[in-house]
Amino acid sequence: MKLIRNKMNFFKIFRNNNNQPRLKIVVAGMPQSGSTFIYNLLSDILDSYSINFNCYLFGHKNYRKVVNSDYLIKRELKSNILIKEHHYEPFLKSWADIIILTKRDIRDSIASRRRRKKVLISKAYKAKNKHNYDPTSFEGFKEWCKYITKDCIEDWGKVDYLFDYESQIKDKLKISQDLNEILREKTYIGKLKSPDLDKTIQRTLDIKNNRFDMKTKVTSNQGASGTYKKNLNKKEIEFIENNYSNWLKN
Repeated sequence: MKLIRNKMNFFKIFRNNNNQPRLKIVVAGMPQSGSTFIYNLLSDILDSYSINFNCYLFGHKNYRKVVNSDYLIKRELKSNILIKEHHYEPFLKSWADIIILTKRDIRDSIASRRRRKKVLISKAYKAKNKHNYDPTSFEGFKEWCKYITKDCIEDWGKVDYLFDYESQIKDKLKISQDLNEILREKTYIGKLKSPDLDKTIQRTLDIKNNRFDMKTKVTSNQGASGTYKKNLNKKEIEFIENNYSNWLKN
């Protein structure tokens, strides 16, 4: 039976050790679009409320901090959970109480990935034989454009919050306020005293405090926009502009 998503959804089944409804939060969306920052910021907001939680990446197999649906169903029945993925996963869509997506101009998203020396392919999709193309080919480039827009954004459908990198990244206090409002509206956190969000932001920006080291996630241009021309060739830029104009910011 399909779960109904609404602000009372957190009362579904389980309660945590404090006899409060547990929280299940997913951060997903386009790679290199601020998802790690949003993930870390949410972690620090939850910490500010003194809420215990487990944080994971979602994957096909369980290893280190990566978990799959079987693990979440059979073993994580009482913990508050914050989990990070990129592409649409039906299980996560029905399982989560709150889903937050991040998006960015796809030219900068791709350029950022290349600066990090990462190929244009999803390991999870490759394991499922969905990405069986040559990531260095133009056909592979086109498949990646489809993946980061359709699979990572559109297929998720309606979510609780969409973070737009270019229009929001400069006002980090406003981002923290938005996320805090989502948490307070849709969970029992609304009954607690709100934290000092200025201090929360500073803690998030301090690399040593983060669940995922942002030094390994942010490219050499520190997330600047509009710098894609050094990493995309003319043919690729023209393809995006002709086929994905509604995903461009400048």
